[in-house]
Order: sequence, then C-alpha cells, then structure tokens
Amino acid sequence: MMQPLSWNASFQYLGRGQRRADVRGKWVNWKDQSGWQSIDARFREDSGMFSASNIPAVFLAPAIATNTAILSVEQAFDIFEKSEIKDSPLVLEFTPVGVRPVGGHINPDSPSQVVYPDAWGDGIDLRYTIWHGKSPRATKEIVIRKMPPGTGDLEYSFVVRSSGVSIRKKGNKKPITGTPESVKNKGLIIRQSGKSDDPSTRMRGAGIKRPVVWYYSPNGKLVRTNITLKVHKVSRSETILTKVVPRSLVAAALSAGCPLMSDTTTTFYPDPDTETSSVDGKTSHASVGGEDWSDLRTYPATLSEDSNATDYGSQIEAHASTSDKWITHTRSHYSFDTTSIGAGATITSGTFSVMPTADARTDDVSSDLTIVSSAPASETALVDGDHDNIGTTELVDVALSIGSMSDDVYEDFVLNSAGVSHLSGIDQSRFCLADSFYDVQNLSPPTWAASDKSEVVMYFAEQSGTSKDPKLEVVYTPGASESSAAGFMMFV
Repeated sequence: MMQPLSWNASFQYLGRGQRRADVRGKWVNWKDQSGWQSIDARFREDSGMFSASNIPAVFLAPAIATNTAILSVEQAFDIFEKSEIKDSPLVLEFTPVGVRPVGGHINPDSPSQVVYPDAWGDGIDLRYTIWHGKSPRATKEIVIRKMPPGTGDLEYSFVVRSSGVSIRKKGNKKPITGTPESVKNKGLIIRQSGKSDDPSTRMRGAGIKRPVVWYYSPNGKLVRTNITLKVHKVSRSETILTKVVPRSLVAAALSAGCPLMSDTTTTFYPDPDTETSSVDGKTSHASVGGEDWSDLRTYPATLSEDSNATDYGSQIEAHASTSDKWITHTRSHYSFDTTSIGAGATITSGTFSVMPTADARTDDVSSDLTIVSSAPASETALVDGDHDNIGTTELVDVALSIGSMSDDVYEDFVLNSAGVSHLSGIDQSRFCLADSFYDVQNLSPPTWAASDKSEVVMYFAEQSGTSKDPKLEVVYTPGASESSAAGFMMFV
C-alpha cells in the first residue's frame, strides 16, 4: 500500500486518478512504527523537561542546565536505501561539564530551542536546538557573548553516555578506544555495537558533524571556522567530548558586534555529512582581474557551496574599472528525489519554485532567469566542475525577471513539455537556475558598466523549516501497480 507521505514529499488526490506531489530537497516527514509523521521541531514543556518528539528521534532537554539531556534515535526508514530500519532505538545522554544550575526556557522567538542563560559563566549560554535544515538534527550550542577571563584557548565539555555503541572518526575503520584523540575537519560516527562499520549500510546510529564556530560579520556575512574536538572514551559506556575554542575567534566575533557560537551537532543517522539523497546550492566563477563574458560563462567554478541556508541563486557582476570585463558568474542547482512518484507514472505538469530573500537583489543588466537541466557529479554534494555541467534546453517557456521578484514570496517556474519530460518518477529530478538571454541562450554579452550587477539571493533546503525552501510540484497519474494499491489514502 502506498503511503500518504514519504520522507521528502506529501500527496494530494485530485480526482480522476490524478495526484499532486509536493516534493522537497529535504526531510519533511519521518517514519515511526505507526507510519509517516510530519516533522515539527518545536520543543514543548513536558513533565519538568522540554520535549521535542515529532522528529526522527525524541529529544529531552532538562529543566536545569546541570542535568542530562537525552536523545533517542527512532527513525524507522532509511531514506538512502529506501528500506525499513528495525533495529532498536539508539539512546544517547549528554551532560555538560562545569555549568551552573541555571534554569532553561524555550526561546519565544525560536521554539525549537531551549536556552540556559549564563550557564558556563557570565555571558556564556548553553543552548539545545533542533535544527530542521536539509534534515532535522540536534545541536548542543555554546554562545559566547562576553570574553571569559584568562589568556588561553577555551574548552567546553560534554559527557556522552550510551551502552553498547562504538565511536569512530569518519573515514577510519577502527573505533576510538581509551587513548584521547583530537578531531578536526571531520565528523564522528556512532553505531550500536555489532553493527557494520560500513557507512553505506546506514543502520541505526548517529553522527556528530565536524565541530565549528561561527559568527556574523558587520555586513551580515557568515564567518565559519572549523575547530578541534577532543574525544576521550573513558569507559565502554562513557565518552567525553571537549570543544577547543581559540580565544582569537571569540575576540574577532565580539569586535564584529556578534556573539561567537559553537555547536556539537548530532545527526539521526550514522554518516554526519550525507544528510539527504539530494543536493542544492550554488556554483560560482569569480575573477579578480575580470574575464571576457564568453570565457567567464564557460569556465568551471572557483567556488561551490551546498550547505548554506541562503545564498546567491544567480549572479552577474561587472568589473569596477576595466571595460567589457566581468568578475562574477553564479548559477544555482537543485535536485529532488522524486522516486516516491513511482515507476510507470504519467506526469502531466510540474512547477519548480524558489523564494528570494530580502538580501542583495539588484538588476542592473536586466537578467531574466530560466530553468535548464543540471547533472552534478554527486547526488549529495556540489563541486566546482558542476558549474558548466548543465543543459542548453530551457525547461520553461517564461523566464522570470530578477527585477520583478518579491521578498519572501515563491517565484514559480511552470515547466514546459521539455521540463515535464525531464521529470523522473524513479530517480532524481535535477534543475539549474541561470540567466536566460546572456547565459543559456548566449545571444550577446551583457552591456558593461562599471560595477553593474544582477543578482538575487535565494533560500535553500538548509533553511530551517519548510515554508521557504525550494519545492517541486508534480501532477501525475500513477502507474498500474500504484493505482491498484488497496487502501490508498491522501492528505488534503
């Protein structure tokens, strides 16, 4: 029997055998033993604790900072292998070291977050957050709003307790034992003991993403830096994780007028980096000295990003002084796992939608955006070589002007017959957002004027929640095997 939801899609019955699928590039639903549930990352007060349970886990944050937080990973479906997970839940306990017994509260501006003000001393807060980006994940955050006394680097520790698990660095086959180890630029894999160490099996487990600190510069740019995580397995069931925060990074953040934030992020599956079976983000070629337009649009990217909540969806920028030279060219790429539509489906229409932010929208060179196919080398990451690995056939009949776009409103690209044919019911459906006239059709270079630009910043799947991320709406009639499935139900 076909489910009314899948991990990244919901369905609506339209009558006469037709269905509409709303597909996202992220987790929007999760499965427990009773079936599919919509993700809701908000905390609620529950019997003296703060509980988030409408996620692929149960996360219990304590009322007092000194007490233990509990994470029970309970997702019952492997989104990569498209198979049931029947292992028992994986339970992890997290206890912060050296905090004050201060009370916590749900952040009224962000109900998916519990805050313990000044838990690590004056101006240093503890936070537990459920972040619903490409997938839901639990973060244990340190927020440094004031420089602590002293001169050396800062260390903040959590004791992690769980019986019958192994912990290893991603890329290493051997688990971490009693000898303390340092981790940087890579994550950790936590598995139930006796389970395969092969990440491709993705059996019950959890991951800890590579540790970072971040802050926002005065111009709003995210500044993110990898830091060291010390891992000390003190017993079979107890491990101490210690984040090392360079004092210089605290100083840089505070001088920029922002707190420094650091997290240890726990994913609800073993691989800490591959979070969905699809990807979105931007590729961009930048040239300080400037290039001819004909060269700039055909060169590989010099930068690829697939982990930002907001970023440029398209960008063309002229050199500030050299005539007919261009310094920036950006395209954005979006893939959707549309396998829930199924084999044999007759697809009749499709609409691809993205939402611009209020940031940096300028249209000096009159850029109209279109959709073409994209063929990234990986299903789960973007690389510089993906920049020019796109199609030349426009998948929409109407390109949309950057100048006519609105803040925080979906811009809908209605697929033409070529676009509908491009949709797949058994694989990924992949798109690239790019300029139509100057880039895809290559009819002429843009008219140069010093520092002219056309650019728009979009929300991507890493944006928290589901109200602003890219989406794909597909209307279709299921194949024979799907149509005859007994007891099919739809959510309207």
